[in-house]
Amino acid sequence: MSLVGAMADGRMVEVALFGREGFCGYLGALVNREAFGRYVVQIPGTASRIDIERLHEAIRVRPALRRQVFSYSDALLVQAFQTVACNAIHPVEARCCRWLLSTRDRMDQDTLPLTHEFPSETLGVQRSTLSAVLRSLQTSGLIVRQRGGIVVTTCRLSSGRHANAPAGSATISRSSCPALTPLLTASG
Repeated sequence: MSLVGAMADGRMVEVALFGREGFCGYLGALVNREAFGRYVVQIPGTASRIDIERLHEAIRVRPALRRQVFSYSDALLVQAFQTVACNAIHPVEARCCRWLLSTRDRMDQDTLPLTHEFPSETLGVQRSTLSAVLRSLQTSGLIVRQRGGIVVTTCRLSSGRHANAPAGSATISRSSCPALTPLLTASG
């Protein structure tokens, strides 16, 4: 699931990416009970829902849950900060690699059942641009494009940081993905 900011002209920009490791909507519910953006389900799956009052009560009476929720909320803000920074300084190839690997990590599988439409929207590029980037990654042997999906053939996410990542953030490390290092560290 992605949290996207919808622009007045209809374009979207991804702000955060959620998977089975997290939850969404909590920070907005704390402030004014409105979402900070639009939540978009990228890939079918299951999810759970809890009333905000029940969640507040559980957080109040369970200190370990409170620490976990606050820790995840902090990590989510770091992710949003990193996304903004990466979108500002990295070329589309690096942003695409980061997005594919982040999505792969949240799904914990190499096959991503995605069409070109959603990644191009969240990366803020035309579908033809994304197609060219994916073609280059496939030629390099890093992915395999197939109808209705993309298979990540190499690399895993790790807790390392690349050269231009904000301090305290977790991104792709050079050792976990040496083939993508030039793309990930290039500034544009």
